[in-house]
Amino acid sequence: MSWWVIALRVILGIILVLAVIATGLFGYIAWRARAKKWSGGMFAITILSIFLFYWLVLFDPAGIMFWP
Repeated sequence: MSWWVIALRVILGIILVLAVIATGLFGYIAWRARAKKWSGGMFAITILSIFLFYWLVLFDPAGIMFWP
């Protein structure tokens, strides 16, 4: 795997971690304010972001990242 693919995965990982933090925090605030639709939507986006983080950054089906 070339260096730019690894760099892109790291950058996307950082963006997705920030998205998880922001949507999770906003979902919690909306839940505390009793805005059920907003909190449900934000928590759904949080779960989707966690799935995308796993799929884009951590998932390596061919084992290319750790090949010597």
